[in-house]
Amino acid sequence: RFVYSASHDLRSPLASIMGLINVARADNGSPQVDYLGLIEKSVVKLDSFINDIIDFSRNARLDVAAEPIEFGTMLKDVFEDLNFVEQYEKIQRSVFVRSTRSFRSDPKRVRIILSNLVANAIKHHFPAQRNNPFVSIEVVDDKDGIIVTVSDNGPGIEQQYLKDIFKMFFRATNRTPGSGLGLYIVEETVNKLRGSISVASTLGEGTTFTLKLPNLN
Repeated sequence: RFVYSASHDLRSPLASIMGLINVARADNGSPQVDYLGLIEKSVVKLDSFINDIIDFSRNARLDVAAEPIEFGTMLKDVFEDLNFVEQYEKIQRSVFVRSTRSFRSDPKRVRIILSNLVANAIKHHFPAQRNNPFVSIEVVDDKDGIIVTVSDNGPGIEQQYLKDIFKMFFRATNRTPGSGLGLYIVEETVNKLRGSISVASTLGEGTTFTLKLPNLN
């Protein structure tokens, strides 16, 4: 099932690119830059999906490496990696690191988790439909480790879909492009780190993911 679905999602943007190239060759009237913009969107989609597969593969085969994590620096890097997203500048971004204890986990895996959660919050936002759109991340100490909450006031998720959002290739909406692998990889990675993740959402009001990770001393 994975190979079938992945092959379809890999070929779809490639088919779009080939179609656009053929149309551009036959069209002598429109500026070529218009076609380049559309081709670029397909390339970005393809690149994103390939990165999801790489993350999925790494999580499955690599051992966990426990190292010190500084969440302020990591989240700054995560946001910088997402500054190409179309509505990035229109959304208020807040980070509150209230943790005072040393925390150790696998930095690469923690970054995969945070990148997916933050990217989802930004990509599914529709700033034009919301006053003061925001994405907020808070990191606090827990008895056995750390708790990270990622909240937004985006469109929210229908209650009927909440139980399925961590399933492979599941997508609750077609309004934004995506592989349907992101949240599946998040849950698999959280499990690898012996943590837990939950979601609460209200349609039209926003979504909050709560991530709990143990300190791997």
